[in-house]
Amino acid sequence: MHNEVIGGLGFVGYLTGVNLEFLRIVLEGGTVPVASCLGLGADGELYNINADHMAAACAEYIHADRLIYLTDVAGVLDGSKVLKVVSTGRCRRYDPAE
Repeated sequence: MHNEVIGGLGFVGYLTGVNLEFLRIVLEGGTVPVASCLGLGADGELYNINADHMAAACAEYIHADRLIYLTDVAGVLDGSKVLKVVSTGRCRRYDPAE
């Protein structure tokens, strides 16, 4: 469901929960977790989850102090300018939900 439309994005979903205990065990073991961007919906269907949304949601669930994206793009495009670093406040400016 997206914007109250069932199937509005096809088989794209959003993260709605995280297995915190599993993440805690992985992190305490000194391992950096790498998550597949797939999730199982309540309907049993497999959904694609955008990697940036997945990372942000996981960071939020574990109350991370910071989130670092590793990517093959130069940064965030702001008009014709590429921003290599973006503050939290500036990110909110780009959030269509805000």
